Amino acid sequence: MELLIDLSSITNGREQYFFELTMAAFPTAIATVVAPEASIGFSANAQMKTFPSTFNPTERSTFLYEVFSEFSSNLDSLPKDEKRVVLSFQINMRDKVSEINHPQLSFQDLRDIVYPQKINTWPENVMPLEEAISVLMRAISAQKDAYIRMSSLRPALERVDDRFAKVPGNPLGTSGIIKVLIRAAQEKGCVETGGNDDANPFVFLKKALITPTTNSTSVPVASVSPTVISSSTPLPKSSNHESSILLSTQFITCLRNAHLGPFQDVRVAIYREIDDISIRHLPMFQLITDAVTNVRKKVEEARSQGRQYLVTSKRNLPWSRVREFIEELMQRVSCMRVEEEFVPLRWEYMERNVDGMAKGWDLALDSIMLLHLIDKGYEISTRTLTDLSGALYNTRHNHTQSRRLIAYVLNNKMCIEDERCNLRRS
Repeated sequence: MELLIDLSSITNGREQYFFELTMAAFPTAIATVVAPEASIGFSANAQMKTFPSTFNPTERSTFLYEVFSEFSSNLDSLPKDEKRVVLSFQINMRDKVSEINHPQLSFQDLRDIVYPQKINTWPENVMPLEEAISVLMRAISAQKDAYIRMSSLRPALERVDDRFAKVPGNPLGTSGIIKVLIRAAQEKGCVETGGNDDANPFVFLKKALITPTTNSTSVPVASVSPTVISSSTPLPKSSNHESSILLSTQFITCLRNAHLGPFQDVRVAIYREIDDISIRHLPMFQLITDAVTNVRKKVEEARSQGRQYLVTSKRNLPWSRVREFIEELMQRVSCMRVEEEFVPLRWEYMERNVDGMAKGWDLALDSIMLLHLIDKGYEISTRTLTDLSGALYNTRHNHTQSRRLIAYVLNNKMCIEDERCNLRRS
């Protein structure tokens, strides 16, 4: 499939965001993208047709029509199973596609992709409800003690059946679909919900549906978050191991809610890239942009070759959010040397060349995430070191980097250690 993605009418700087959503909806397609220059990063599957950002609306339209004319030519020479799709916010592009009236050329409104509507009924034509409930029960059963937070259900469902992938244009990826499925499963007596968070409850199989295990020792779900877990409906029980996994997940959710990544492996790779290219004395804005772009290129090149690098999911990373996350951290830390001064990311330094990075700058950035967890009331101690390593560095076996980070915040008087080895803010 060939796409013409029209982003010529975007004026809010969200070209990259809309582009990534569209490519996620058509992961195997080859795209031609019409957008202002320098607004879209590198993509192996896209050819950029850019115009100066100073173009007025008339000039933008003229440029778009020229690209469309080329895109819609030679349609009769296409293989019969090949399609060309024009994606645009502009209705006049729909009219232009209609004028050509060719069976292998179609139009799709970009609003359907970037602004999907919530649904309140199950899409029976996509997947029968009975089959979907079966997938749900298998996903929950795959958890050690047959329960899971609603917010964690989608990846669990996707592991059982990839039709649940949250990609634009997929009815099973639509906002609200998980709640519809849970409500239907409750009505059929297959699952129950509990916990004190109505917006994100625990979902678990009804006790009658859980196959008992022999000689197993279990304890109630630990109260490991700032919010105590309680419910009028009793929660299923969990092993200590399962509670630990749950804590790692809570760490990650807490950071995501604060727009603090953590983008574990990708974040560390970008750190390394910044270190490597900082010797080039690049302008501050270019240093960060090039580092993110280089890592993204490596990820996408590996994927195009059928390999995995840093990212195990089949879905595209939100690279614009990754860049914003790195920038957010670097705005808070004076980590880049400009002449004889270490400075944070600021507009006044954007065009200045970076002469190097501060010692331990990566730990300084990571300390922002660690301190946020402490401020939210989570226990950071020897007992939760494995969970911290899992959340920040995507490993539950190697605690080296987590120990370095804790030593950094203690040595820099950001925290103190109490008598039980818990970290507290100074």
